[in-house]
Amino acid sequence: MKKTLVVVGLFFLFSVFSCAQQRGGFKSPEEVVKYLAQNIKTGNFENVLKTSAYYYDDIIAEFNAKEMAKRLNSIQFTNYLNLPNEYHSIIKARSLGQHALNIQMFVSSLLLTDEFSDFLDAEPLILNDNEQLLNRYLSSLSNIQNLNTLELIRMDICMPELQFSDAHKQNIERQKLCYGFDEQIEYTALFRLNNRYYIGGYIFVKYGSNWYILGYNSLFLGQSPLGTVEQISGEDEYLYKCEIK
Repeated sequence: MKKTLVVVGLFFLFSVFSCAQQRGGFKSPEEVVKYLAQNIKTGNFENVLKTSAYYYDDIIAEFNAKEMAKRLNSIQFTNYLNLPNEYHSIIKARSLGQHALNIQMFVSSLLLTDEFSDFLDAEPLILNDNEQLLNRYLSSLSNIQNLNTLELIRMDICMPELQFSDAHKQNIERQKLCYGFDEQIEYTALFRLNNRYYIGGYIFVKYGSNWYILGYNSLFLGQSPLGTVEQISGEDEYLYKCEIK
């Protein structure tokens, strides 16, 4: 009897631990980005993926293909939400792949120089047999240790007067039907790396009590959805661009 109870108890603990792993998350948007920056600077990209809502199976299960099709008034093969829940693994792989691309472009915009601006603008970088250019590209991205000084300086709710307007709230309510989240909000972020400053943006969603990244850009600031960050002169320019007084 005792042995049975021990086995049942261990099974219960394992189940709870598994669920806790599945439902991992962050208590605030700031906590998400701090975790993001900390793991990017150490090159721990598996942990970086955990900032995405798409990393968690129970969140993927909340997605609603029918509501997304109704919202877009179309069925688009480029949209990872065009499949019913029976295709859970495919939905997860496609959506998490987008998050991985955003991470790649975030890091690339920190490590690559201006000569790679076409690539950072999502254009092919034509080599014309320039092996030195190719080597500089690979070498720049390989030097992950150059990310060691990355730090988050500040975060701010982006244009609250627009975000909290009735029109935007109605838009959020429609998105809730597609994604199943409880809340959504946009932030801007100021980073510093090797005494250079960068501005980024994030769309956060809340499931239950935890926050995750849904998108690597601020729609209100017209930022690229690729996830790249823009180098700026410093905090004053950040405040000006974000219209923070």
